Formats: sequence, C-alpha cells, structure tokens
Amino acid sequence: MHKDNLNSTKTFIFLAFLLVFILGIIGLFISYFGIGPARTLADWGATGDFFGGLLNPLLTFCSILILIYSLRLQQKAGLDAAISAEKTAKINLEQLELNKASQDRQFSESEKQRLHSEKLIKVGSEQNRHLETQIQSSLRSAKETHILNQLDNLSRSLNTCLSLEVDNKERKMSQIHKATLVWYTSDEEDSSVNYLIKMNAYRIEQIVICKLSLVTFYLEELESVENFLGRYHFEFVINEVEHLVRTHGYFIRKNRDNLLESYLKNFFNFLTVYSSNAELIRKVSELLNLLKKENAYESIENYIEEASTWF
Repeated sequence: MHKDNLNSTKTFIFLAFLLVFILGIIGLFISYFGIGPARTLADWGATGDFFGGLLNPLLTFCSILILIYSLRLQQKAGLDAAISAEKTAKINLEQLELNKASQDRQFSESEKQRLHSEKLIKVGSEQNRHLETQIQSSLRSAKETHILNQLDNLSRSLNTCLSLEVDNKERKMSQIHKATLVWYTSDEEDSSVNYLIKMNAYRIEQIVICKLSLVTFYLEELESVENFLGRYHFEFVINEVEHLVRTHGYFIRKNRDNLLESYLKNFFNFLTVYSSNAELIRKVSELLNLLKKENAYESIENYIEEASTWF
C-alpha cells in the first residue's frame, strides 16, 4: 500500500513538472512575441515549428521515459510475482514437510499400536494355551483319578472273591489247586461240579479282564506307555494275570472263548506302535505264549485227568 502511494506521488510530480515546463515555453513565447493571432501563414508555420521543435522532442522523451517506467513496472511486477511464487512454493514445501512429519508421526503411532496389539494377541494366545494346558491336565488328572478309583474297586472285589470259602473243606478260592480249577471250569456237563467255585472263578476272570481293559483304555488315551503311573498299573495287571494263569489255573478254558487273549493281542499291537519299552513288550509276548500253551488241548486234558482222580 505504501509503495502504491509512493508511485502515485512520483507520477504526479512528473506530470506537474511536464506541465510547468510546457507553461514555461508558452510563457517564454509570449514574453518575446506577445499575445495575438498571427498575421500571415508564414507566422503560423513559424509558430508551429517553434512549438513543434520544442514540444515534440520533449513529448518523445517523455514517451520514452513512460515506456521505460512501464517496462520497469512490468519487470518489477514480474519480479514480485516470482518472489510471491517462490514464497508460495516455500510455504507449500513447508506445508508438505509438516504434512509428511504429521503422517510419519501417525504412521509411527499406528506402528506402535500394531506392535502393542500383536503383543497383546501373543500374550492372550499364550494365556489361552496355558489355560488349555491346565484344562487338559485337569481333565487327564480327573480321568486318571476316576480310572484309578475303578481299579482300586476292582482290586478290592478281586481280593474278596479270592478270599471266599467255596467248599466243605473251608478252602478259599485262592487255595484251589490249579488242576481242580481247570476241571471245574471246563466240565460244564457234569452235575457234580461245584458251581460256587465255577461262578467265582468266572467272576475273578471278568474282574481281571475289566482291570486290563481299563489300563489299556488309559494308556491309549495317553498314546504312550512311558507314563510311570500307567506303566506301573499295566505291569501289575500283567504280573497278576501271569500269576493267576501259572499258579491257579485261571483263563485256561475248554470249549470257551478266551477274551483275555484277544485283549492282550490288541494291546500287544498298541505297544509295538507307541512303546519303546522292550521289557514290557516281552512280558506281554510271553504271557500270550503262556496262554497259548496252557490252553492247548493236551494241557487241558492233563489237568482234567489229574483232578478227576481226586474225586
């Protein structure tokens, strides 16, 4: 605004000077030649030549000055426009830098939030896995406790059956001779058979088979027999079965299906897949061979012949 006022003042002074100069020439002409119309055409020509000779160069000079001034104004306007464009570009660049910095901050905050979210998700996943492990452990513990309680109940029932007195000699089931038990459990046609001995023998065998099936189920759930508790109970049942077969004559059958042998065969296949315990596999294999040997026709006939001579 101040520059515009200054330019207007300069223009006014220049025009005033020009006017004064022209008036000065006119005054000089009047002072020499006076005031009045020219008398002849030559006087008019001389007057025109006088004023034209003085004013034309002046006006031409003024035109040149005005042209130079216009060029300077255009140059100045162009320079001002360039300066303004530069300022605008600088402002735009600063704005872009500010926007970029703002975007970088936003990106940094977003990245922090993403990392924080991933960390929370990871922590949540670990907590879920830990919780799932605890749940699985609790379920397994509850299942183990349930199975072990059932095994304890079956063991008590087995001891009760073995301690029963079954004949007039006040003998208990655990005191019945091997050949006698084979004779009682094999001869189903003879009415002289002591059915109390037979039925208790069958019951004892069923209890032992139930114990074996429970332990088998427990180990199959774990898919391993390396678990100490499971291995201990299975080895105990195997030893128990071997003792009942070898010492007392249980699971030696005539004209009956041998359920124990089918259970042992299935579990033997399980052991060969999931167990690295060669000793346990060997025990099961030997028990299968013992059952096969004891259940051979010749062995059963020998036991029955031996027992029949006592009656």
